[in-house]
Amino acid sequence: MNNEKIANFLVKMVCVFILGILLLFVISSCFSTAKMDSTIYKLNEMVIIDKCNVLFVIISLVIYITIVLCVTKLLKKVDTKKILITGLLFILFISIGWIFFSKVLPRDDMKDIIDATMELKDEDTNKFEKGGYFDLYPFQLGYLLVAEILFNISESLYFAQIINAIIIVAIMFILYKITNMLFKDDIVSKIILILECGCFYLFMYSTMIYGNIIGLMFALLSILFLLKYFENNKIVDAVLMVITIIVSVMIKNNYLIFLIAELIMVLLDIFSTKNIKKIILILGVVGLLFSSNCILKSFYEYRTGMQISKGLPKVLWINMGISENTEARSFGWYDSNYSWKIAYKYDFDYELIKEEGQRQVLERTQYLMENPKYLWNCFIKKTLPLWIEPTYGALWINTPMVYEENDDTTFIKEIKASLYNQGDRLNSTFVWYCKIYQMMIYLMSIVYILMSIKKINYKTSILFITFLGGFLFHTFWEGKSIYVFQYTLVLLPYTAFSIAKIYDKMKNKLVIKENFKKKDGNNENSICSYTNVL
Repeated sequence: MNNEKIANFLVKMVCVFILGILLLFVISSCFSTAKMDSTIYKLNEMVIIDKCNVLFVIISLVIYITIVLCVTKLLKKVDTKKILITGLLFILFISIGWIFFSKVLPRDDMKDIIDATMELKDEDTNKFEKGGYFDLYPFQLGYLLVAEILFNISESLYFAQIINAIIIVAIMFILYKITNMLFKDDIVSKIILILECGCFYLFMYSTMIYGNIIGLMFALLSILFLLKYFENNKIVDAVLMVITIIVSVMIKNNYLIFLIAELIMVLLDIFSTKNIKKIILILGVVGLLFSSNCILKSFYEYRTGMQISKGLPKVLWINMGISENTEARSFGWYDSNYSWKIAYKYDFDYELIKEEGQRQVLERTQYLMENPKYLWNCFIKKTLPLWIEPTYGALWINTPMVYEENDDTTFIKEIKASLYNQGDRLNSTFVWYCKIYQMMIYLMSIVYILMSIKKINYKTSILFITFLGGFLFHTFWEGKSIYVFQYTLVLLPYTAFSIAKIYDKMKNKLVIKENFKKKDGNNENSICSYTNVL
């Protein structure tokens, strides 16, 4: 067995493991629906798991896939570029339309970052002082730089949100290009565009002034350049891959998962091709990542005249990820009561907080290992709210926290209330739609693995490796469903491929059926006709 076969075999084993994860999600979704407990002006970020009708779920799923197949048939003879332009314009229209419909105001981290941009204009460094936002969370400095650029161009919140909408369009375009690189099939390309136009929860993120969206754009760009590098071996693609993934990680640290997935692919490629020169790519990523963080830190130390702290130790996020939540949220979700309590207890002393966090993680880990049944229950309690909550917090982040007067008509206010309040008609309809959309992605990804397991190779499996990285990371790290949408999104190309294969098989059956009818009409003995065809 040569090196390439070994690398592909390892990737196939990983895909089999992913198959088990996706089966867990699909089976769980058949019997239950995860709903974010949102009520207008009153939010607690709790996910409620409700039972649902299995038969209705299956029927809804079949109907949705059938609609995609019918649209594919209608668009079969339409030029792909026309579908692309129309689809991207549709996504832009919906994303911008949502901004002006929702009129949502920033809150929580978003508000702190935007406030900091305004304060820095007046040379106010309050959020960098001891106990301030960036003293605790210096990993947000990357997006602070982005926010400063945006709000220096225009202080209008709408401007920043419209830029977000444009970035969402860019994300969908890049996914389309990645799909082209992976499969080079016109039907698959058309189907990915159809599926992207149905990803409504992503369009609602246009209001979220945060690093998730722009970070994802750069992370996907990096994957696209890596695939080009694998195909053409051009150094310019390698350089662009390194730059874009570093920018992505600077903006949002969570995209380290994408970076690690890419480095794994590069290592497998080095192992397969025995091209040791490609190790420079890995060294370039590591070196640039370290230097970019130093430069960013130095920049804000110069801007504020203050030393940027290490922030809260990362071990606290691990402890939150494996512990019961004290704020009525789901198991393992972000727990501000815990983090703030321990920070104040040790007067924001990094080393003391770190020691206490490590002690708690060791104690918690030991308890979980000694109680395997409880460990399994904790895993389920955390995993299902994270991965089968179908809106990925899109409704929650848009739900108003406080009552504010605006120029909405009574009719619009009623629509918003029905959409935001859990259990109301529009809310239930939207959640159900997102549930079926999510299930389709999981199910069709399973179909892809089953159909292609013999042909899967390390180059075409990078999106699966990224998905697995997100799953493993958030199994142990503090989580929210809003943090994992990108890992479901990267499965869309595989979903499109599976639906394309179903379309091809249905088309072939129709051709055979038409041949039967023709032969039946031209022969007196229809039995002989079928025998001849078969």
